Amino acid sequence: MSGAQDIGVGVVGLGVMGRIHIGCLASGIAGARLVAVADQDESAARVLGSEHGVAYSGSAAGLLEAPGVDAVIVATPAETHAEIVEAAAVSGKHILCEKPFDCRLEAIDRALAAVASTGVVLQIGFQRRFDRSFQQLKEKAAAARAGDLVAIHVVSRDPLLAGPPRLIDGMSALFFDTTVHDFDMLRFLTGSEIEMVHVLASSAIHREERIDTAVFLVRMLNGIAATIDNSQAAHGYDQRVEVFGASGLLSAENEPEDAVWVADAAGSRAPQLPYFFPQRYARAYIDQMRSFVEAASRGVSDSPSGADGRAATVAALAAQRSVDEGRPVRVEEVG
Repeated sequence: MSGAQDIGVGVVGLGVMGRIHIGCLASGIAGARLVAVADQDESAARVLGSEHGVAYSGSAAGLLEAPGVDAVIVATPAETHAEIVEAAAVSGKHILCEKPFDCRLEAIDRALAAVASTGVVLQIGFQRRFDRSFQQLKEKAAAARAGDLVAIHVVSRDPLLAGPPRLIDGMSALFFDTTVHDFDMLRFLTGSEIEMVHVLASSAIHREERIDTAVFLVRMLNGIAATIDNSQAAHGYDQRVEVFGASGLLSAENEPEDAVWVADAAGSRAPQLPYFFPQRYARAYIDQMRSFVEAASRGVSDSPSGADGRAATVAALAAQRSVDEGRPVRVEEVG
């Protein structure tokens, strides 16, 4: 450790997610302090390092060698995650890895083996588990407030963006950047594993070849039926979950920017939705960071784990195969 109480944290990848995590640390997370930053754009790392008074590097390897780094936050492009996790584990660093864990199961499994052999903490960045509305939904579902669960519907729509999601290793980034969150929410809320995924997908918004809209039919191992609705919405960042049970209904609705409705001669208008995930989940990201720091301080891995990250990637790979082959895909076919 870099001090009696503090964990020295390094952040790899200084895009939107890396800066969100740096902001969380700067907000005053007890027991942790930022000590190093790294990015393949070394000039960006130098500027940010100077701004925060910490070491900087143009590579993950350089950050792992920086003095005082006890834990690493991986916020690089998705296809680099597993290799950096593996290297960090071998270096004895605790790790918070952004979702998806990776898109390649063989790389994930090598990383998980390194984590297991070194005993470091690995947490995956599924911040929605730390959202208070979704936590309360889970608690009420577990308390059978809706009776035995029958079905779940997840709405997860980005704001209207300039273009469709990119490709990752030839696969739709929608599945790995967005739907992995929803697959994880299904597992989180039901306590069950995903058995089968069937996807209807299109480029309904942008009219290009890349997928921007998809509806998923998911069957859980415990028999619960689930649907996921992903797209881009002109009305803003649309985040809702409905849990239907044999004796009731539970629903976590959108959280608007404020609670004021406006009614005047022009009509009646609801409060605006937050623009995107940094605004909607600002508090959840801070609570996630607290959870990670506490787990790293104790040296005990906590939820969401590396296994949770792998399960979501498997489901995303099954979704991609479902689109490619036009059929339902059991996750056991993928891994």
